[in-house]
Amino acid sequence: MTLKHLKIFVCVAKHENITRASKELYMTQPAVSLAIRELEEKYNIKLFKREKQRIRITDDGKTLLQYANSTLNSYNDFEEVAIKGSKNKNVKIGVSISVGEKIVPNLFNDYENKNYIMFNVSTSDDIIDKVLSLDVDFGIVETPNIDPRLNVISLISDEIILVASKTYNVPDEIKIDDLIRYPMLLRNKNTGVRNAFENTLGLYNIKINPYIESISNTSLIEFAKNGYGIAAIPAIIYNDSLDLKIIKLKDISITRPISLIYKSNNTLSDEEEKLIEYIIKNISATNSCLN
Repeated sequence: MTLKHLKIFVCVAKHENITRASKELYMTQPAVSLAIRELEEKYNIKLFKREKQRIRITDDGKTLLQYANSTLNSYNDFEEVAIKGSKNKNVKIGVSISVGEKIVPNLFNDYENKNYIMFNVSTSDDIIDKVLSLDVDFGIVETPNIDPRLNVISLISDEIILVASKTYNVPDEIKIDDLIRYPMLLRNKNTGVRNAFENTLGLYNIKINPYIESISNTSLIEFAKNGYGIAAIPAIIYNDSLDLKIIKLKDISITRPISLIYKSNNTLSDEEEKLIEYIIKNISATNSCLN
């Protein structure tokens, strides 16, 4: 017996007429009659009396009709709650610190279900671990070193810039090997900014021990303002109000990719796919506005 059998039984009982029931159910009359006969044969019970051109429900049928209606009502309640729950499911997004500071707060202003988004802001490596363990549904990170167990969607590319106090004794443009002459203020290890910076220096066989390390871009900016050295920060967080000068590297640009990641074998919900499409469509415009 299936729910379909119960629906047919209830409909036939309502009309006490096979023809009208078949029209309401969009079924053929033989198919409706077969379903009733299958129920009667399975439970060895008579549900309807046949009287010439019409049928009447039996006393046993009336008793079972109450249970059939109750079962179908419970099923409808189940479907309603399940569908509502899937539409209102919280989506957990892990974002790296720089992305969380500047891009994400503006990115979802126009997203209709933004109240169902939960954010976890941490380092790129930590977000990758959280995506792999499914602690978050997907992440937006700033690192080229992506685990092969992840699906990766490239979003934008962000530049790493060097800044210092406007009174700091350093030219406006320097060569990359000149950096070893200055105290460097860098993000902590295993962050997108630090990895991009050190990977580029490594191409020129240059290694720098930072004077100051911090998990926060904001603290590096404050140290730079107070003349502690040269800070490497994401271009997305820079604006003129910081009152810092930008130091250019001659003939060199340091960039890092910003990517969306999710676990390869994880089936995305409709809401997650919709959210990814929204991010891909809107992140470039958000980043342009910030710069």
